[in-house]
Amino acid sequence: MITEALSNAERSQRGLYYQPEPMTPVTMTVGQRVKLDHERQLWTVRGVAGEDVAVLTRQAPFRRRGALEYTVLDWRAGVRGPVNVIGQGWDVDTDEQCQQLADLVRAGKWSVTVRNWLPIDVTEVR
Repeated sequence: MITEALSNAERSQRGLYYQPEPMTPVTMTVGQRVKLDHERQLWTVRGVAGEDVAVLTRQAPFRRRGALEYTVLDWRAGVRGPVNVIGQGWDVDTDEQCQQLADLVRAGKWSVTVRNWLPIDVTEVR
């Protein structure tokens, strides 16, 4: 799947994104801990593609130790969530896999799924 190249204003008119203009990204590096929204558990930055995309992981709730859940921050769109694959799963066990996912989203080959969009609300970066 290749995403069309649309301006943010066109994306907003089509209802594809929360923001009519791109959000100002918060600078993140691999290994930092990030608090999103009003969630109690911190996310770990595992992959970064420029300033546009970051992949974050954390322990999945109510799952065995080491089972991770992920979210992709797409600053161009102003949204976060899983990627648009069947089942929304992506193997995020290693930093290399997370970096690959960040690069694919930035290149437009994958995008954050429309079904599970959340607005980006970074409250703390450590």
